[in-house]
Amino acid sequence: NVTANHTIHAVFAIDAFTITATAGSNGSISPSGTVNLNYGSNQTFTITPNTGYHVDSVYVDGSSAGAVTSYPFTNVTANHTIHAVFAIDAFTITASAGSNGSISPSGTVNLNYGSNQTFTITPNTGYHVDSVYVDGSNAGAVTSYPFTNVTANHTIHATFAINVFTITASAGNHGSITPNGIVNVNYADSVIFIMHPDAGYRVDSIFVDGIYVGSDSVWILRDVASNHAIHTTFKLAVSVDDTIYEIPKDYALKQNYPNPFNPTTTIRIDLPEQSVVTLKIYNVLGREIKTLIDRETISAGVLEVTLDASQISSGLYFYRLIAEKSDGKPFESTKKMMLVK
Repeated sequence: NVTANHTIHAVFAIDAFTITATAGSNGSISPSGTVNLNYGSNQTFTITPNTGYHVDSVYVDGSSAGAVTSYPFTNVTANHTIHAVFAIDAFTITASAGSNGSISPSGTVNLNYGSNQTFTITPNTGYHVDSVYVDGSNAGAVTSYPFTNVTANHTIHATFAINVFTITASAGNHGSITPNGIVNVNYADSVIFIMHPDAGYRVDSIFVDGIYVGSDSVWILRDVASNHAIHTTFKLAVSVDDTIYEIPKDYALKQNYPNPFNPTTTIRIDLPEQSVVTLKIYNVLGREIKTLIDRETISAGVLEVTLDASQISSGLYFYRLIAEKSDGKPFESTKKMMLVK
């Protein structure tokens, strides 16, 4: 019902939208908070993890856009949200050990950024730590190694070496010992020492670490697990039955030499008086396999008997002595020997 003149004027404003930007702990997003944008505008967000952390996921409007460090919004025509999540950096230490020892923990050890981890290196019995290599560089013969404030991957590898001991061998006047001087022996090994009296002399005494151990012409140090010293002395001998020995004071059946042997070995018997002697060889089942002396009357002195085992198979055997004394009481003794072919 227009009854007069009028004017009409319209005014317009651009549509405005918001992007709400947030970040979890251990990182930031920029810009942050509520960001106002006009219709059709662009906005890029930068996601920055703290030291020792990395971007785990970036969620745009609730959907994961991946572990990106930058996200652009282009031609904005609606409201949006962006949220960044961070995770701590994880590293590995690969721990390994050579033979004859171990390292603990072993294998792949997972550690978070800034963590600490100590490794314990343990050699087997009779061995020692030779070297510990950290990232390929020798850290020495340590039995423990700490990694502190880990910020990268690492490797640690331990090697071991057998313990070596020294046997100091020496001899007095009128003879020698073989081997002589400083003899290096690995852990648990054995070493044979042979005494060599000069003509007209015999072994008087053998001392191991200052302790008298006998007067044989051969002495075996078995299962060596420490340093030792061996020293032998010699004295004049008396001829008995064309063999240069003193008449023994006691009956004795000595360890055969060499032992183990192939195919021959020598068995020594000490006889302080004339005796009726029987010497036989038995297998591990107790079955007699060879008679070396069968009730022979032997004069007082030292008797050496050679066993030829060419026709006998390898294995553990026993040799048994029965010496009938003048008092009617027999001396009996049995020892083991090893034939190796």
